[in-house]
Amino acid sequence: QDWTPGRGDMLEPMTSPALTSALTWLRDELSHWESAVGCAPDAAADILHLYSCTKVFFTNCEEGQGMVSTPVQVRRCEVNTAIGGGADGEAVLQEVPKKYAKQYVLGQLVYWNKHNIAEPSASLSQARRGVISLPDLVCCYSRSPDQALKREYRPAGRASLIRHIQEAPTASWTANTFHWTFNTHSLYGSPFFDAVMENRSVSPEVLDWFKRRKL
Repeated sequence: QDWTPGRGDMLEPMTSPALTSALTWLRDELSHWESAVGCAPDAAADILHLYSCTKVFFTNCEEGQGMVSTPVQVRRCEVNTAIGGGADGEAVLQEVPKKYAKQYVLGQLVYWNKHNIAEPSASLSQARRGVISLPDLVCCYSRSPDQALKREYRPAGRASLIRHIQEAPTASWTANTFHWTFNTHSLYGSPFFDAVMENRSVSPEVLDWFKRRKL
């Protein structure tokens, strides 16, 4: 996706019809292939459908990654609350800098409502599954044709995913519930995140494909 500055601090995405068309074509082609021991083209088709329905993709901003703050003075009265003010209480025991993790800003945006989390990026892996980041196509293919996939893509699991999208589209996907694995390669975006950004419901086309196509 290309980006151009919009009004104020917002960025307006310039969608690429060619990219969407290519993903849709590949989705439709894979949907006709039969699954084998080492591949699940039907699962890959479902993933590509979600990518083709995504309007905005984004990555981590490089600015500020690994930043270290100015050292913060830790006073004696802050370590031991039984000690009041005065010279003893105000005595500086140590100066401690804060080193920010690579995904601190993204974690802060996700966990904005939890102010007691020291490292909000530590729990991002679970929170972003399915809603901020889509599954990796790698989970649909094994390393060799004779090597079985760790988890098959079955109709029951697919039906569970459809129910999840219908009933709780903004809730993260539980790691052990579905077929998918996630390795974002620092690429984020989903149809569900699009809906939140635009303050609307998830586009009907997202579910229409799942409902029309049967495994």
